[in-house]
Amino acid sequence: MANILTYQKVTDTLADIARRHYQINTFFIGEVNDLNAEDLVYPVLQMYPKSTIFPQTEGEYKTINLGLTLRVLDKVTQNGNNEVDVHSDTFQICQDVINELNQHPFYGFSNATLLGDVELAPLNEFVDDYTAGWEFDLNLQLINNNSFCGL
Repeated sequence: MANILTYQKVTDTLADIARRHYQINTFFIGEVNDLNAEDLVYPVLQMYPKSTIFPQTEGEYKTINLGLTLRVLDKVTQNGNNEVDVHSDTFQICQDVINELNQHPFYGFSNATLLGDVELAPLNEFVDDYTAGWEFDLNLQLINNNSFCGL
């Protein structure tokens, strides 16, 4: 069972999901302008941190809400005749990632919970004229198991 309590464990978990997924060739942590790297092999699962909130409950900070932006991207041919296939394939990858985090028994007891709805937005001609896919935000609730005694 994975115990997901830190940002590093979240990135390790997503990297593991990407490694085991039969369609994802590259897991990439970085911003949009970093997508021009020559060593990316598509389809790509890209992740970048969006925000972190420590919600206060009864005067304590027992949880951490970590927001991530994820993109699943693939190459479109120059004439664009495979764009529907690219959107279909990358949509399925998004669905697989969300379902794995939400339903897989390995992550069911991980102390990480998906929060709220997950809305996917289509990306067309993203970064360059030949990349398409989907973008979505994941909001994960983690247990804040740190205290002043551990510092």
